[in-house]
Amino acid sequence: MTTYLVTKEKDLARGSVRIPSKAKLAHFRDYVDSHTRGKSEATLVIDDHATIGDIFHRCRDNFFEGQAQLRKKVKLLLVDDIPPTALNALEALFKNATVLPRRSSLPMEEMVEIIAKNDAKDYVIGGQCDRLTETVTLIRGDLSKLAVPFSAFRPSGSGIEPDFSNLSIDDFGQSICLGKYGASTHSILYEFDPTYRKEKKVAIAKHDKGFGACLRRLRILKQLKQSDFPGVTSKEIVRIEQGKVTPRSQTLSKIAKALEVTPDEISSY
Repeated sequence: MTTYLVTKEKDLARGSVRIPSKAKLAHFRDYVDSHTRGKSEATLVIDDHATIGDIFHRCRDNFFEGQAQLRKKVKLLLVDDIPPTALNALEALFKNATVLPRRSSLPMEEMVEIIAKNDAKDYVIGGQCDRLTETVTLIRGDLSKLAVPFSAFRPSGSGIEPDFSNLSIDDFGQSICLGKYGASTHSILYEFDPTYRKEKKVAIAKHDKGFGACLRRLRILKQLKQSDFPGVTSKEIVRIEQGKVTPRSQTLSKIAKALEVTPDEISSY
């Protein structure tokens, strides 16, 4: 799949935005003339919603043919603010349509570089907070979406609370910022994407095996201290994490309750 940054700005074509080797930069007329009739799949990254109107105006004589090709093979990432009605239209026109507000997305050059990576799904390029459902929807580099509850962003050890009115992405897609509060992309994906967790666990298991290691990873993920388990001493948690003892069923239940998971789920981390 090829990634295109489609823009009306000729200055971008002269190098003001760095495009990685797996991505291409195209003026919108060049894209329409050369690539809508191609056979390969593509991801379009567009920095202005007006550009989409120009594309379809250019294709007006063969609109339905062009629409069929777009729905079959083209994903769209639009970085702009648009009304809900426009989003419905884009979802009908493209194989996949994702819209990101400028204020909560990565810089364009970083975004395009991540999309072109083989492990793009391991990065977050933008997102939105919704207070009605109390979720943060994260857009990953492969344009898949992950909904994460507000409750996942627990106050930090220094007492910093997440500000859900101020979402931004930092550190080349590896940090999720909510005002002054920060969470690592890895920790969020590890907790809420079972496939990601399984893949990473396979790699981790080569160096760190056993129930104790799983417990330690999950405890850190939940931002809990070894003393944060009611009914279980910190000394006992240390011994379990070091693999020196196996917890009894009653102890395991208390640990799972503090971690807000089932006892069986602990070993999946």
